[in-house]
Amino acid sequence: MKKCVIFYNSKNRENIKILKRILKIIKDKKIGIEKICIFDEFSKEISADFAVSIGGDGTVLYASHRLVLKDIPLIAIKAGGLGFLSSIEMAEAERFIIDYLDDNYKTINRSMLKIKYKNKIFVALNDFVIKSRDLRTFYTDVYFLNDYISTYFSDGVIVSTPTGSTAYNLSSGGPIVHPHSKVMIITSVSPHTLTHRPVVLPDASILRIKAREKYDDSNIVIAIDGQESIHYDSSFIEVSVYEKFLKSIVPKNYSYFEVLRKKLSWGERDD
Repeated sequence: MKKCVIFYNSKNRENIKILKRILKIIKDKKIGIEKICIFDEFSKEISADFAVSIGGDGTVLYASHRLVLKDIPLIAIKAGGLGFLSSIEMAEAERFIIDYLDDNYKTINRSMLKIKYKNKIFVALNDFVIKSRDLRTFYTDVYFLNDYISTYFSDGVIVSTPTGSTAYNLSSGGPIVHPHSKVMIITSVSPHTLTHRPVVLPDASILRIKAREKYDDSNIVIAIDGQESIHYDSSFIEVSVYEKFLKSIVPKNYSYFEVLRKKLSWGERDD
């Protein structure tokens, strides 16, 4: 029997409504179901043929960290905010679940970051960020392998995937990068030196990052997809592209540029 795992946001009424409708469709197809609320403690290993997330981009990020390790494909239904990562609108959700089960879809392989810090490994779909908890500027030394790039004196540094280029990276002046691109993006947050511009590097790169406070009382943290915050202690951090992709299931007529036009209001005029 096939099995589906569903990630959902229990604090959103619209999420619960669409969850009930999706559950009925999947049960009617005689597919096993496991439900995971993103606010509950969940540590056991996931096993499924496919996954569905119901919510905003935060729900997709939560799911991605757990699915990529098992190569489980994800259908992301938008029932939250802006929704760059959630490709299925609520009105289309039931129809698309049926399309997926009838093999009428396509897959986007979204690259993820691998962050190595103090012998621990983390993965990120959108970005890795190093920043000061109390919003003070600090120094960040960045190396491309052993080749020194620069020292940033700023509010923080973002390393983004192409998928994450429309998230914190974009709001910090970074470029929009097509998700099929095999790159990483370095963007400084409010740099004190105005000539520090975003840098795009090949995905075969290994970045080595080390931050240091201007003052003695260090209060720097690293953030993984804005969901996990870890105190930083001046050790080197290695950031590279993870060896696995998140398999994102989308309609056959999905267009990345149509998403950009809708979400960013490109081409709209007040005549």
